[in-house]
This record gives sequence, structure tokens and C-alpha cells, in this order.
Amino acid sequence: MRSPEPVRGLGCAVIVGLLVAWQLVAWSGVVRPIFLSSPLAIAHAPFGMDLRELGAAVVTSARTYSVGMAITVVAGVTIGLLLGVNRRLDAAFAPLLSILQAMPRVAFAPFLILWLGIGARSVVALIVMNAIVLVIATTATGVRTTDRRLIETARAFGASPRQVVRTVLLPASVPHVLAGIRLAVGRGLLSMVVGEFLTSTGGVGYLIRDFASSFQTDRMFVGIAIVTVVGVVLNGLLEAVERHLQSWRPA
Repeated sequence: MRSPEPVRGLGCAVIVGLLVAWQLVAWSGVVRPIFLSSPLAIAHAPFGMDLRELGAAVVTSARTYSVGMAITVVAGVTIGLLLGVNRRLDAAFAPLLSILQAMPRVAFAPFLILWLGIGARSVVALIVMNAIVLVIATTATGVRTTDRRLIETARAFGASPRQVVRTVLLPASVPHVLAGIRLAVGRGLLSMVVGEFLTSTGGVGYLIRDFASSFQTDRMFVGIAIVTVVGVVLNGLLEAVERHLQSWRPA
């Protein structure tokens, strides 16, 4: 089996190589800094920024994102379990889910402004609207693909429908649920930034838009870097949780 260490090292080398190439392009003067900036300029940019403003933006985005993702996960897993368990319900809503997956849901942002106004509520709604379909679909798939013999065995030992869901279906669906949540994390971050672009007066996305409109490219990339780091960290945490919960799955 291939060791993951060399693979990770190769991936890090690619990232470092791209950053070095980016810096060399910036030094060469081929592209003006106002259009691209550089890794060194971006690393230095926070020292010239109002850290209180940056901190307030991060707190605002973190609060909005946490609420949106909490609703997404709880509602998405619940709906996914219901669809996976009830075949008639699944058949009734399958076409709607297919349409929602294909639909550019971010385009509804202007309607959210009309319905909910400018502010955090619109951003939360956009996060949920864009991310919840992924959690529903993967959770329902996990339930549907559970080994039927495990379900029949649990029923044979007198397990109630609720116990079957709690002790068989949900544990067996963990990889699918976490895969959906991992996809939803990225989609939710994208929706948060777009929502703050269009419907908010605060947050990291709002700062990115503000810096971009004033051609402060280095500071704009600081906001992008913050969102990127958060996404990478959350994805890594979910991978760790998935490895930890492998032992919870029924054999």
C-alpha cells in the first residue's frame, strides 16, 4: 500500500512551486500588482490593515456560517434519513432534488434580499439553500445502500423502527453523511462569500468586495486566504472525524 507521506509531500511541493512561480511573475513586472499582487505582499498586507475591522468581519462571517451550516446539517440529515427510509417519499421528492441539484441556486440571492432584507438572514438562507441538497442526497443514498440483512437482523431481535434508524441506518450512513457535509462545507463557504458580496454590510466577503472595488488587491487576497484556510481546516477535521467513526459502523 502506498504511504501517504510521500503523496502529501508531493502535494505540498506543488503548492510551494506555484507560490514561488507567482512571486517570480510578480517580480518580473509582467503583471501589474494592482491586478495580481504577490504572495509576499499578501503576507505583509495584514500588518497594514485595521485588525479590529478584520477581526469583526471574521466574527460576523463565522457566526453567519455556523448558523447556516448547523441548519444545513441538522435539517439535511433528517430529511435524508426520511427519504432513505420511506420509498414513496423518496420517489415523490426525487425529481425535485434532481432539479435543485442542477439549478444555480445562488441566483436566488436577489430574491432573498427582497424577502429577508440585507443582512445575516439572507446570507444564512443562501448558505442553507446551496448546501442542504448535498447533505440530503448523500444521506438518502447512504440509507438506501445499507445492507438489508443488517436491518432484518435488527428487526428479528425486536428493534423498533427508531432503534433501527439509530443503531443500523445512521451508523451505516456515516461515510455518506460526512461526504455530503464535506461537500457542503465548501459550498457553504462559497455561498457565504457570495451572500456577503450581495446581501450584507459586514463579514469577510464584504471586505473582499470592498478591497476589490478600491483595487487593494493584496488585502483582497487576505480575505480569500482566510476563507480558504477555514475550508481546508474544516475539511481536515471532517476527515479525522470520519476515520474516528469508522469503528461505529456495523460490521
